[in-house]
Amino acid sequence: KAAFRGKFAELLLAKYAENKKQNLVENNTFFADNINNETAFMLGTFSLLSLLLNRPMNEILIHLPNNELMQKVLQENQGLIGTAIKILDKLYSKNYDNIFAYFDILKTTYNISEFDFLSMQLQAFDFINQIH
Repeated sequence: KAAFRGKFAELLLAKYAENKKQNLVENNTFFADNINNETAFMLGTFSLLSLLLNRPMNEILIHLPNNELMQKVLQENQGLIGTAIKILDKLYSKNYDNIFAYFDILKTTYNISEFDFLSMQLQAFDFINQIH
């Protein structure tokens, strides 16, 4: 699951960059513009640390570098990757409350549709299948 989330976050960042290059994104956003592929992959994989370590995310984050970025994305679900992680968490837990509000954030802020989201999930699954 962690490698899937890492690859998914990386693909998400690439889609955002593509949309921005084509002038399909109006807003510049700190939590997407200042993240590189490696950081995106790390944030995706780290999104499961709380589950893996059976500890609250805030207790884990105080021990990690770049705590502010990780807190905003992993604990507060802010920005491109934080919003997508929130959607993944809701999908996996089958808690669909307000899920369309998060999809709406992806669409209006980053020009990433539900179809794009699903497509990136499938690409991430393909990546996982290739490494196993």
